[in-house]
Amino acid sequence: MSQNFQLAGKSWYISASAVPSIFTKKNAESIPVLILGCLLSFISAAYLYFLSTRSQ
Repeated sequence: MSQNFQLAGKSWYISASAVPSIFTKKNAESIPVLILGCLLSFISAAYLYFLSTRSQ
């Protein structure tokens, strides 16, 4: 995917492409990190929510 566009009087060209094999064996360790990060974010958000409602 590529696109030419004008911004602030200048011509810009942007190009993006994906790797064909996104879930390969070498990227297998990133899945647990993603799950753990989502879980910790949810727990942190819930903790802060309960702290903010407790003081009211």
